[in-house]
Amino acid sequence: MTAIVQGGVSADADTDRIVALLYDGITCPGDWYDALDAMREVLGAACFHTLTVRRADCSVVGAGLANLESPPDKVREYEQHLARDDIRMQMPVNAPLGTPVADHAYFGARTLSRSPIHVDWLAPLGLRHTLAMGLRADDDTREVLGFIRPRAEAPYGPESEAFCRRLSPHLVRASELRARMMQLGEHAATGLSALDALPQGIAVVDEACRIDHLNARAAACAGRGGLFDSAQGRLRLASSALQSAFEQRVREACAPAGVLHLPVAGSVVRITVLPLKPSHPLAVLRQRHRALVVFAHPAEAAPVEPRQLESLLGLSPTEARLALLLASGKTVKDFAAAQYCSEHTARSHLRNVMRKTDCHRQAELVLLVQSLRD
Repeated sequence: MTAIVQGGVSADADTDRIVALLYDGITCPGDWYDALDAMREVLGAACFHTLTVRRADCSVVGAGLANLESPPDKVREYEQHLARDDIRMQMPVNAPLGTPVADHAYFGARTLSRSPIHVDWLAPLGLRHTLAMGLRADDDTREVLGFIRPRAEAPYGPESEAFCRRLSPHLVRASELRARMMQLGEHAATGLSALDALPQGIAVVDEACRIDHLNARAAACAGRGGLFDSAQGRLRLASSALQSAFEQRVREACAPAGVLHLPVAGSVVRITVLPLKPSHPLAVLRQRHRALVVFAHPAEAAPVEPRQLESLLGLSPTEARLALLLASGKTVKDFAAAQYCSEHTARSHLRNVMRKTDCHRQAELVLLVQSLRD
């Protein structure tokens, strides 16, 4: 891949390859790094650096990403102590997302030459010219990408900016999708923690009953035997008579939830199979259907806390309270009265709950919540 040298852009720059790597990088950090490093090479930069800053003061939130050739101690020093005082940070923070801005076009040569960042940090590293853009923004922060050329090289020219503009729609879109995937990953991890806090035995399985997760109670049940076993990473009931029905219900994970009743040691354990569609936080990272299998003994009934329901189903506190109230036999009108809100507002909350839980009928939502508390 030929670099942009002295303002002249190579005609055979592999833009398509970079775009492909950007979208692959939504779920693969290595591809995201390779895409930015390929851009660095085309631009003739010595290093690239991405970081998320608070828009109010440009302080860095968390650790950023820099190419391997960048001195890690200097990168940390910049993120922890220097970024908030770097006048160059005003460029990508103030410009529209995806707009590449060169420092020499934003600030005069006199201003740059007197900047402590240039004198005390860039110059000793043999660096000088910066081209930066904002990739993603929310109410409080902005994700920033910057490329820095060696001091001996010419400033970035119009061709460099044009190259970045061709890629900027893909950079912005992929950055947003990548951030969402990270949030979903954190949400999924939180959801699994919520599963572990529940008193029921719970398993997350795929359509072939392969186990993705067993919470502590389910693992204990498997270890004691008698209810089910998890040999070879698959969930199999101790009752061969119910196994085929159980497997069929799991395969129909997108159908309305179903309930099996399994006799165990003179009592009955209720086994509820609930759909986890690919959009659910516990399934989305693999983009395949999953089922939530709940093992509950009526004698061991315990209420589920609102916070557990929030984490497990991705609900807001208000939505969790509504779901629990409906599961207790109350109505939307009852919820509106209890919350001192209009019935219209309460039904709006209900629509959000139905959407987040992938339930199509209120009865499905009630069954879902009851399965987690009974």
